[in-house]
Amino acid sequence: MNCPRCHRDNVEVHTEFKWGYLNLIRYEIGDEIEWAKKGRMNRGARTESERIIHGYSECRACLKDFWTAIQIKNNRIVGMEVNHTKPPLIPDDNA
Repeated sequence: MNCPRCHRDNVEVHTEFKWGYLNLIRYEIGDEIEWAKKGRMNRGARTESERIIHGYSECRACLKDFWTAIQIKNNRIVGMEVNHTKPPLIPDDNA
């Protein structure tokens, strides 16, 4: 992914989102969302259609945050892009 804050290309991004089993699971594009049978889980239903969920992301290069839109289709993560409509929480250095 390209970072909208430092503008570096193909950086590693860590993203938190609340969908599926609410555990510290590491996902990549193409992975299927895990669902718990009991315990901490999102009460939203699994979907066989397409869904956009929102994530909070951090660039591992500059350690700045930004929001993302994560595309789910047939319970798999099929894409992620920057959500430019929500401002980041961490201010720029020159702010």
